[in-house]
Amino acid sequence: MTNTFWENEFIQFWNSENTDLQIPTSGSTGTPKLINISKKCIKLSTQLTLQFLGLQKGDTCLISLNMQYIGGKMMLARALEGNLNYKIIEPNSNPLVEITQVFDFYSFVPLQIQNILVETPEKIELLNQAKAIIIGGAAVNESLLALIQSIKTPVYSTYGMTETVSHIALKRLNSNKNENYVCLPSIKIDKDERDCLTVEHAITNHIKIITNDIIELISPTEFQFLGRADDVINSAGVKIFPQNVENELAIPLKNIGYEDEFFIHKKPHPQFGDSVILVVKASFTSEMFQELKLNYKSKLSKYYFPVDFVAINDFVYTQSGKIDKLKTLFSPTSC
Repeated sequence: MTNTFWENEFIQFWNSENTDLQIPTSGSTGTPKLINISKKCIKLSTQLTLQFLGLQKGDTCLISLNMQYIGGKMMLARALEGNLNYKIIEPNSNPLVEITQVFDFYSFVPLQIQNILVETPEKIELLNQAKAIIIGGAAVNESLLALIQSIKTPVYSTYGMTETVSHIALKRLNSNKNENYVCLPSIKIDKDERDCLTVEHAITNHIKIITNDIIELISPTEFQFLGRADDVINSAGVKIFPQNVENELAIPLKNIGYEDEFFIHKKPHPQFGDSVILVVKASFTSEMFQELKLNYKSKLSKYYFPVDFVAINDFVYTQSGKIDKLKTLFSPTSC
């Protein structure tokens, strides 16, 4: 179904007496499921974001995310609640290809902003005239982070999920960047005995949401995201977070000529329990892996550097644009 269909459905809900909306989770970290979200919570979340980003009545926004999911729906909700003028396009890998209009507010997944900056660098002029850009749905690696420094407009990485009605915290990525996620006003956070983030606020109906995300709690309003508890690679007793390794390898991979997507996963090791593997597109070669080992292995912990790589013809994505790691690894297109 198209974004136009989801737009019409959401506006009908927004203007109706219905109090709840069922929204599917993306399925990137588990089996997709439907979550009931109240209109009251949606409005509260939009108000927090509009306030944090300084967006005002009459500002403009581009909606280029899949509106079946929370990210796209919340962009429309912010526009409706904040009286923003908006334009909706179908989600694609480079949403600015045919855009000439200046917008005050953009929301992208990492792949979209990367393709904009790499494939259509002239579009940076449109980005530089915005008030705010948010990036969500997946992690921003070091290679993309370096590209983002060319943007003058404040760019933020978001933290959130369907259960928290989109993001509850933002992290500045370019000038005056922050290493920590900063919570939206009045969001209450803590961590459980696993060091996993908990969230409580009116947008969660004052129910404590217990996540599966391991964090370092910096203050009552700031935290660092370390990785998902179920993604942790335990190698010889050392806990390894895939996102940290991905960040470490992003620029080295680019330096050896590999600029496609990749991710870190694990495989059983007879002595260590688990070991790290690098999952790449089929453009990656054994020669590249040898060059990577020769030039960069000594710069990472011996447990962090991949013991091997797996080349995949085509990565599998969820409908919200995230890499589905398990389906990618076990798809019939694996090399």
